[in-house]
Amino acid sequence: MPTKSSRPRASARTRRPAKHERATKGDTLIALMRADGGATAQSLAEAVGWQVHSVRGFIAGALRKRTDLTVCTTREDGLTRYSVADSAAADPA
Repeated sequence: MPTKSSRPRASARTRRPAKHERATKGDTLIALMRADGGATAQSLAEAVGWQVHSVRGFIAGALRKRTDLTVCTTREDGLTRYSVADSAAADPA
């Protein structure tokens, strides 16, 4: 019968870097939307390799419903620009 080694195996959880140490695609989108003037859905999609409808879904689902960020949209010359602000900063009450 084979014996187990005396050295414990590293679990998958201990081998991965902590979540806060790596930027996610969502973090990238939020950073681009925080830039002065925001970003278009097309530029956001190109930045993370998603399709435009996936970017809009992320904005509608993850940002508007699950975070304390306020999403602002402006439409100029047929392009919609998205930007975000902290809810505390956007809500003066």
